[in-house]
Amino acid sequence: MTPAARTRGTRSAATGKRSSKAAPAAGSAPVLDERLRLQLDELVSTMCKALNDPKRLMLLYALRDEPRTVGELCRLLGTPQSNTSQHLAVLRERGLVAAERRGNQVQYSLRYHRLIDAVDILREVMSDEVDRRQELRSLPLSALTS
Repeated sequence: MTPAARTRGTRSAATGKRSSKAAPAAGSAPVLDERLRLQLDELVSTMCKALNDPKRLMLLYALRDEPRTVGELCRLLGTPQSNTSQHLAVLRERGLVAAERRGNQVQYSLRYHRLIDAVDILREVMSDEVDRRQELRSLPLSALTS
């Protein structure tokens, strides 16, 4: 296999872009299952990008209990309508929220309620890590070197 062939990536189904990950060298076993790698690439290019903004996360939490209109979401979060609509569009395009027209308004709802559980788990992990780091900082230097 030529060096150029080893560095060719695969295309993401969501973006159509090639990944820059190098292929394993000839004769070596892949570290992870190829299907898992493709699923993780897809996860990052869709879900993680949608969740990579605090306002979008707040919108998901605001939709946790009931569907809401853009106006209700703006009042609840204290954000401008245009900004809220842009964030809702990203969440809708990624399939995380559903939009349903009701008369002259559109109501948004959370499509997958277990998404809040997943974000809560990440928040717990983050909190545990903050606690761990604070505990390390409070240890005397001698405890860290022994």
